[in-house]
Amino acid sequence: LERLETLMAIFVSNRYLPRRILLLIGCFARAAAEKHSITRLWKQSSRLISRSITQNAGDHGEHYITRNRSEYFKMFYSAAGGGVIIALMALNKIHIASLGFGEFTTAFLAGLNYGLGFMLIHMLHCTVATKQPAMTAASFAEQVDSNEGSKAVDNKLAKLLIDVCRSQSVAVFGNVSIAVLLAAGIAFGYAHTHGQPLLNEAVTAYQFKSIEIFTQPTLWYAAIAGVWLFCSGIIAGFFDNRSDYLNLRQRLPFNPFLRKIMRPQPRRRLAAYIHKHYGSLMGNFIF
Repeated sequence: LERLETLMAIFVSNRYLPRRILLLIGCFARAAAEKHSITRLWKQSSRLISRSITQNAGDHGEHYITRNRSEYFKMFYSAAGGGVIIALMALNKIHIASLGFGEFTTAFLAGLNYGLGFMLIHMLHCTVATKQPAMTAASFAEQVDSNEGSKAVDNKLAKLLIDVCRSQSVAVFGNVSIAVLLAAGIAFGYAHTHGQPLLNEAVTAYQFKSIEIFTQPTLWYAAIAGVWLFCSGIIAGFFDNRSDYLNLRQRLPFNPFLRKIMRPQPRRRLAAYIHKHYGSLMGNFIF
């Protein structure tokens, strides 16, 4: 398109004709030189896929932003449901660590516990507060990019910032408050039923020590989690792109295995669900 524009500029007027011809020849020369360039292909492909991934992540980020009272309370209830599952995942992780497996098996089972747990949270339409920044960042980037003159500070962007902070706050409160209350309830119920605490003194001391900020590298671990949360957002966008590229909504109903075990209508519903949530499910599991 740029070369066509340069070509048409030659026929507009006779002014600066030699210069315009030289510009067109320069375009042809660069195109010929870069025709078989792997570097140019890589840069162009990376730019296209990163833009598409950001757009998909931005679309998902909209679900984590509340803009009115009803959405605010809906976010709290969603985060409360996430808090219930988070408390159960933490309890199951402590149980896995107490089984006496080797380090690799323990790490694998603990990762599988969280991976399946995060997928379950998404499937039940619940919310994990730590997932929000990675998703809403794309919405911020899209809003900044759409501003005229690249001016990031305007009323619309300020309102988006307020909405995101409000949504993040209620999500954190919903997650933490319900997780703490449920954990306390389970511990109290276990102690009342069995006549002994759920966690012995050594495990309790270890758990308290692991969250100390000044004597343990807790903040460093949190920073590592932040990096992988960012990566999980990119992974989710990548698999959303792949879902569109493979056209899963149209192809899965004709999968030979699914045709053997499911009827047409459930197959179509399953295909539509996977097509829509493929990226989110994979991003949660791989994280």
